[in-house]
Amino acid sequence: MYLNFDPCFKKSALIILIIFFSSSPAFGADVRATVDNTNISLNESVSLKVIVNDGGCDVDTSLIKDFKVTPRGESTNIQIINSKYSKEVSHNFLLFPIRKGHLSIPALPVNQDGKVFYTQAITVNVSDSPSEKSGMADIFITADVSKTDPFVSEQIVYTFQLFQAVKIANARLKEPEFKGFFSIKIGDEKTYRKIINGRNYSVTELQYVLIPDKAGKIRIEPSVLTGDIARAASRSRTNRGFPFDSFFNTRQLEPKQYITKSINLNIRSLPAVPETVKRFSGLVGKFSINSEISNEQVEVGDSTTFSVTIEGEGNLIDLSRLDLTVPDHWKIYEDKPVEELNTGPRGYYGRKTFKYAMVPIKSDDYVIGPVSLVYFDIDQEKYLPISTEQFAVSVKPSGDPNKAIFADDVQTENKKSLLPKKITVKVIGHDILPIKDDLTAMKNQSHMPLFNYLVCVGAPPLLFCFFTFFLLGYQKQINEEKISRKKALKILKDMSVDRLPENELLTSLYQSLCFAIRSKAGGKGLSITSSEVERILKPAGCPEIIIESTAALLEEIESIKYSGKRLDQADRSDLASKSEKVIKELCK
Repeated sequence: MYLNFDPCFKKSALIILIIFFSSSPAFGADVRATVDNTNISLNESVSLKVIVNDGGCDVDTSLIKDFKVTPRGESTNIQIINSKYSKEVSHNFLLFPIRKGHLSIPALPVNQDGKVFYTQAITVNVSDSPSEKSGMADIFITADVSKTDPFVSEQIVYTFQLFQAVKIANARLKEPEFKGFFSIKIGDEKTYRKIINGRNYSVTELQYVLIPDKAGKIRIEPSVLTGDIARAASRSRTNRGFPFDSFFNTRQLEPKQYITKSINLNIRSLPAVPETVKRFSGLVGKFSINSEISNEQVEVGDSTTFSVTIEGEGNLIDLSRLDLTVPDHWKIYEDKPVEELNTGPRGYYGRKTFKYAMVPIKSDDYVIGPVSLVYFDIDQEKYLPISTEQFAVSVKPSGDPNKAIFADDVQTENKKSLLPKKITVKVIGHDILPIKDDLTAMKNQSHMPLFNYLVCVGAPPLLFCFFTFFLLGYQKQINEEKISRKKALKILKDMSVDRLPENELLTSLYQSLCFAIRSKAGGKGLSITSSEVERILKPAGCPEIIIESTAALLEEIESIKYSGKRLDQADRSDLASKSEKVIKELCK
């Protein structure tokens, strides 16, 4: 039987088939993204899961710009229903917001077997943190500066404070880069207690001295603190009211992030230097000056020490020299300045002493000083001169006429008489090499080509540098591998399987395993996911079975750690035994 279809029907069927097969990539895999919360505050995080059917894929999170992304491993869910097998792999990430507002998690590309699939976009609403000074927040951080409109070169103090009503573990602080400032930390961190609205907080305080180097508007970026907060694990509904519930109740670590507000500063230019000021020293702050001389009565050729000390608060570290007027017929030797600078709640303070050894070469009465400088006073906001006293120095003739002979670069009327007499040069021997005094010495000698000359001269140092860098890099990699191997075995040796709390046991196993993996390829860091194991171990020549067992073990440890699963004694021993076997195999 022959069917004769209408041409329009044929065209429609063909279009439907083309559309169906062109959309087949979406049919090949089920990719979706979920978050645990879409309304958070700045100090909270979002758990992102990218779930893929059949596993075996790479998730690209580089498109996420509004959050700081931290990988948290993978988990696998396998189901068999009515003889049908299904497998889901969840790629877990922790997202920390970097600002408030409606932040976007864009559609993320997922590469599976050469085909690219996309998750759906997700919007997260990020609001301000809970009121800090209300006493309601368990933990909060603050940052401020001592002055928001300083002058150029005026020092200010940046203060960071961490308030804790509960304990925070694994705390990591990222301070601002302080672009546009010279910065230095003030001493060690301070810890004290403070009561806010009846609630007792432990306060940790850090301070930095900041000295702006240019005028204009400058923004100090926020400080970011990340850490884990201990929270009581939720109890099962079926066990609610059980008498020993509180005894068996465990605590889980909840990742948190805290961000200070950014600080906007208006750096003011210094006023124009008055015409009456010959030279501005560059000092900004509050200063005083004094001087002293070791001896006011000396002989020709003897030395006396003249010292000038500037003391106060401000950028004293920037002062490198003084304008010192030296009397005629004196030789002066300047010593390196002596700094006695400290940092405190107001910034830099202390003193700087300039010392000069002065040698007269002619007897007379002289005046040393005064030494003056001009600084900018931040309180009065104007240029102020300060000056030392002057000293009358009497120079007497010396009983030894040879004392002044070394001052030959000072112009005096008797300079020529102070110089030693000329000595006639006499030939006491002949040159070791014979002098070419025949006609052959006048002939042109052959020249080496420039290229050959450059090769002969440049090749040895280039080869030396090449082999030096090669050996240094090779030795560094070997050292890193040895260090990682020792750390892996040491953690394994020091670990007590029976006594360690469950979370610490998992952390120790994870760290030891990561160090063992690094011992095969060098490098640093303890952030390795199961998907990275093959990429690290395969180039190192590890057998396929070792790579698979290592990836499976790492995935199992991460799954237990982040899922909150409880381990009994048999589970702990089994996990430790498997880990020891894999780690020792990697460290061979």
